[in-house]
Amino acid sequence: MQLFFGICMLALAAHGFAGLSRANRWRTGIVLACVLVLAMGAYMPIYKLLYKYVPFYGAFRGTSKFIYLFGLFMAMLAGNGINRMIVENGRNFRLAVASFAIAGIILGAGLLIKTGALENTWQRTFEALATSKQTYFQASVAFAQIPDFKDTARSLTGNTLIANGVWLLAFGALVLGLRHRRQLVWGVGACAVINLGVFAWKSTSDFEAAKAMLLPPASLAKTNPAEYAQNLPYFAKVIRQNQGDYRTLNFPLSSANMSWRAEGLWGYDPSVLKRYAEYMYFSQGINPDEASQNPPFRQQSPLLNMFRLRYAFMPDGKVVDMGEPLTRFLIVSKYKVLKERDLILSEMTKPGFNPKQEVILESEPNPVPDNENVAYTVRLLGVTSDSWTLEIICDKATLLLMTDAYAKGWKATTQPGSVQTNYDVMPANYAMRAIPLAQGRHVLKLEYKQPGLVTGVKISLATTLLLGIIIGVPAFRRRLDFSVKESIIHANIDDPDIETVKCANCGGDETGLVCKKQVPGGRVYSMVQCKRCGLVYINPRLTQEAILATYRDSAYFQRGEEDVTGYNDYTVDRELHENFFSSQLNSIEKQLPKKGRLLDVGCAFGYLLNEARQRGWQVTGIELSGGAFQYARNELKLLVHDKPLRELTFPPASFEAVVMDDVIEHYGDPAAEIREVARVLTKGGAFMLHTPNYASPWRSLMGEKWVHLKPEEHLYYFSPATLSDMLNKNGFKVVYARARGKATNLAYIIGVARKFLPGFARLLEKTIGRLPMAKWAFSFRGGGMEVLAIKK
Repeated sequence: MQLFFGICMLALAAHGFAGLSRANRWRTGIVLACVLVLAMGAYMPIYKLLYKYVPFYGAFRGTSKFIYLFGLFMAMLAGNGINRMIVENGRNFRLAVASFAIAGIILGAGLLIKTGALENTWQRTFEALATSKQTYFQASVAFAQIPDFKDTARSLTGNTLIANGVWLLAFGALVLGLRHRRQLVWGVGACAVINLGVFAWKSTSDFEAAKAMLLPPASLAKTNPAEYAQNLPYFAKVIRQNQGDYRTLNFPLSSANMSWRAEGLWGYDPSVLKRYAEYMYFSQGINPDEASQNPPFRQQSPLLNMFRLRYAFMPDGKVVDMGEPLTRFLIVSKYKVLKERDLILSEMTKPGFNPKQEVILESEPNPVPDNENVAYTVRLLGVTSDSWTLEIICDKATLLLMTDAYAKGWKATTQPGSVQTNYDVMPANYAMRAIPLAQGRHVLKLEYKQPGLVTGVKISLATTLLLGIIIGVPAFRRRLDFSVKESIIHANIDDPDIETVKCANCGGDETGLVCKKQVPGGRVYSMVQCKRCGLVYINPRLTQEAILATYRDSAYFQRGEEDVTGYNDYTVDRELHENFFSSQLNSIEKQLPKKGRLLDVGCAFGYLLNEARQRGWQVTGIELSGGAFQYARNELKLLVHDKPLRELTFPPASFEAVVMDDVIEHYGDPAAEIREVARVLTKGGAFMLHTPNYASPWRSLMGEKWVHLKPEEHLYYFSPATLSDMLNKNGFKVVYARARGKATNLAYIIGVARKFLPGFARLLEKTIGRLPMAKWAFSFRGGGMEVLAIKK
């Protein structure tokens, strides 16, 4: 790997670093220095010590990843540099002057190198780089084929320095202009980004070295084919005269194969797969455990032919014919199952092993090959950089072997007209691919689908939305007006629907005010925190009788967007709820020796109970809302009660598991409800709860506008610590208490945002909300937590 950074981005990073406080400058400098030193790999004096004893440092390609971390830190500093330009306008003049000065030095050096004025210095530098062990460049071969190669390299170096000097001059001019027009800060950022993009684009010439320096112009192939063929380098002529689907091993110029449109043995991917690297190391008589990104090819091996190696271009200019390689696709019926790497590789080196007739797998194939001679045809229907579409016709069950590197991301999908509905892509011969085939006609698409790609897209979209909210919330806070107005109606303790309470956990009555929340109608409630145990609750608050009237409303689960209690439309997100409930049941079942009786307190429409019943549980539910109660009982045919838990008086030890999802925060006396759950649970029974998490950073960010702050129904606000404390005091032992998001999607989050940022949410709804991925489910920790406890 190499450090990849544009000159303007480097200037921004330096400006950002200089703007840090002294303490942060030391910390950041130490981190940057450490990461850069670690990335130096073998150049570092303590490299061998770290390689052997530091976890993961000696992992496959482990050291090269530190350059990536260094780049991330530098990008952070560049962002801080832009921010400093915005807030410290007076300091930008120094950056402009420094940019002009450094640009002058770079321009001068570029001109001197290009004109040859520094010939001796250039000669020594070039020789040092050409003989470095950290390059694939073979100077002797390049000099033999291109006499003026050194002059060409000197001219390119001079041009690069001159170009960077010009970029830095433009950058400095934009920075200087900030003193007069603040909007030019966008131009500064654009200059740095474009400079980096141009640098990346120009760097691709490194991979086209063969085309630029060793091949004649491509236009000559059309105007004068004979002259084009005559001027081809010897290696290219060999490939041109011996067309075929094979690979080459190019020692002098390892990247030239790309330009010659010929596959190289080491492939094109910079992140070489570990299996493939271990296979290649073994083929060279080297312990596979020592596999790295640069294998020292030193001997001919049949294992190389199995990966279609035909020619090796040697450093001395000779071409070695490695013999007839395997084809890319072949049908093999005989197989052997070996699970260990070393056994597989050793088996393939035995004299009797014939790769055209036998393949070594790591598990039994399905369908199982008939182990007989097979009449077959393989036809290529289409190919892209990431996929192959094939038609295979075989008269017996067999295996399709593909002599390309295996990776978990390769998937085979059935196409119309195929006899088989599912295809497995298996590792074969340790580093290749095999697909078991049934008798008949197969049309399949072999495609690389990185397992984390979909997850990555979801994370990127969610992060984009999150950044939009984080950036937008401060701008909207004044418009939202979080402060409590003067003309408000405070919760009146003389109101018959209002009561004042003590802490339900410790009985304390000394509290501190957390915030106030105003609801439609003007009434304001106080969120307070107990000074003794830390529990947060509403005080004064509505009585339990007044709140129960809200729950019994049939429309509780289908409120309008302006309502402050209940749900917008619970049934719309049924699939999301079911995914969440399924994961909860998995956690419960891991704690219990067997399934038994399960009670869901606040079961809503019965989705969790329905899933549990399908798994073999005997289920019972409690739901006070009339509409949800009727649906669960009449549509899903579930045993559901419409009375509170303590009024039902179940016999002791009636259930092996109890679930309370988003219920415990509604109770006027949660400790009493927990004791009732303990009474109806068997010893060792599981108690699963989900509730808003007061310790969530979302609560801190949103303040009074936190989506879970509903003082007319959410009376208590637990953190993992306070809920665990209450459970431990009332007959339970906590297994875990952790932040836990519910299954959600972007469409649901945008819907919630409409309550607080209507304009911004409408914009998202018309853009991101209309994309298919807006419906993709993911777990979002937006302020909830999950607790699992066992009855003592």
